[in-house]
Amino acid sequence: MENETAAALKEIAELLRKRVEQEDAVAGRAIESSQRAAEMTARMKASAESVRNVVKEAGIPPVPGKWEDMRADIERRREEERQFRQRLIAELERHNALLTDILERLKGSAIL
Repeated sequence: MENETAAALKEIAELLRKRVEQEDAVAGRAIESSQRAAEMTARMKASAESVRNVVKEAGIPPVPGKWEDMRADIERRREEERQFRQRLIAELERHNALLTDILERLKGSAIL
């Protein structure tokens, strides 16, 4: 019976280790995604500046209010994305803390 319990606890520990690795991978992908988004934003800003210069050179008058509406919408979306990422990171940190606590408890009980 004792061997079965030890084997079951070792299996649980292995599953928890795998889960921690998965969570770390998810966090890594989130960081990479954030970096790609920042790079894309920089490219889009450069592209937008280029378009503004072409429009200015062509003498096309700006449409009143349109840019402000678009900017407000973009800022709102950025804020939503930022809040989502903060919630995601907080949730991942919470999961990691719980998994760490479980692993410490298992180590403390001399199973691992």
